[in-house]
Amino acid sequence: MTVSFKFDFGIGPAPESPYIQVLPDTLYDEGSGYGFEPNGRIGSRNREEADRLRGAFCIPLEAAFIVDLPDGCYTVTATIGDAIAPTSTSIKYGPGRVVAHKAATSAGQYAVHSFTVKVTDGRLRLAFSGVAP
Repeated sequence: MTVSFKFDFGIGPAPESPYIQVLPDTLYDEGSGYGFEPNGRIGSRNREEADRLRGAFCIPLEAAFIVDLPDGCYTVTATIGDAIAPTSTSIKYGPGRVVAHKAATSAGQYAVHSFTVKVTDGRLRLAFSGVAP
């Protein structure tokens, strides 16, 4: 069985299916099986762009996002960037495995990072850090 989630980390009007909207205050709970850890600082912006996936976003400052998944290997794709400000983002999963280190974008630039992760305990934890991640 293939498990697939598409999360939209953005404020404003809810995205169209198949995306699941994640707001800055979407905290992890076992019922939904996903959300931010409660100890993170998560901001947000909505640039009102036509492309919602680039225009509305969360800013996870030293924050982690968790999703419950069956054990196995998964491909994670993350789009980083901002229409009006430079960004620098580091992403780790599991016990400190770095998959993006200080990935930088200039204002108006976006970068797509895809990486494979191995889930062994039924839960994927993605930790974000950097200057304006």
